[in-house]
Amino acid sequence: MGPPALSILGLILVTATALALGEIVSGPSPAGFSRAEHRAIRHMAGAGLLSMGVMLLAWAGVVSPAVFIGISAISLGRLLWPLRGHIRAASMTTFRLSWPSAGAIGASLGLLVFGVMYTIVALAPETSPDGSGYHLGAVHKYLLDGKMSPQQEDMYWMLYQGGEMLYLFASAIGTYSSAALLHLTFLADLAILVAGFASRHGRPQSGIAASILIVACPVIGRCATTAYVDVMVAAILFSAFVLLEAYSRSFDRRTVLLGSLLLGFGISVKITAVVALGLLISVTLWAYFARRENLSSLVAGAAIVALYVAPWSIRNWLWYQNPVAPMFNRWFPNDHVFVSLEEGWRQALQALGGTMALSE
Repeated sequence: MGPPALSILGLILVTATALALGEIVSGPSPAGFSRAEHRAIRHMAGAGLLSMGVMLLAWAGVVSPAVFIGISAISLGRLLWPLRGHIRAASMTTFRLSWPSAGAIGASLGLLVFGVMYTIVALAPETSPDGSGYHLGAVHKYLLDGKMSPQQEDMYWMLYQGGEMLYLFASAIGTYSSAALLHLTFLADLAILVAGFASRHGRPQSGIAASILIVACPVIGRCATTAYVDVMVAAILFSAFVLLEAYSRSFDRRTVLLGSLLLGFGISVKITAVVALGLLISVTLWAYFARRENLSSLVAGAAIVALYVAPWSIRNWLWYQNPVAPMFNRWFPNDHVFVSLEEGWRQALQALGGTMALSE
């Protein structure tokens, strides 16, 4: 089996595992959500569970392709077994085909072209600076060591690595290109959720147009076809927003809990996503004051978020004496990151002078 086929195999198995795990926590589709939206949310919720599970396995020193393939096999069985009845029922059903509108056909063809092009690019060897540096650099080291291990020389390795845990799973089974392919699936999730959100609010054409603009945007396309995590975080946080917005209308406690799970997952992928906690707090407090809903949803949601964030904070405290390393070193003095280095880093990020060229 050649590298492209192995890369796609890694993608298929990690995606199937995420969908199977997502079915456990997502439950029935929220009211008004399409099947495609529910599948996208289910994929991301399951990816969050898988990320946490891989992190615990890596911390325990159980990182090997055999372990991950075994998990995938169990998940595939869990995913495919319930389909037997549906397949049998479908074979006895007479289908009526309805032709989609010209606009829908055009949008689908346009998205298909970008999808094929992005897939080819994602299959190429990783050349992005951060992707080949610390994102897949950590994955490579953990695969070699068979466990998660500290890295004292590079402060970027101290960041939370929820996304890298998914890349670790996919790359152990496939190749390192499986990571970029996996990142690309989150762009598909984002486009589906944007179109669905607009459609549920009476603006289907606007949603389709927004999805096409997102997918066709060169910066987003470039990022989504690498082993970065930025598009992954955007999709996760938008899914959390969609669920919490639905809670503000239906007050279905299940949506706020699922949204909290995705918020926690988003923070574990990129710590700066912590600002999205304001959405959970504001929505649940509004429900409390406007509808006299109790605050149990806020407490339960905060507990779920903490469940995803705590393992990474504990890791950083044990390894680097700073639960939010490599930041806030003035608050958490340690021997690994100097305060002066952090301040220089912050000043450099504040002085980019606009959008950098993609070639840099």
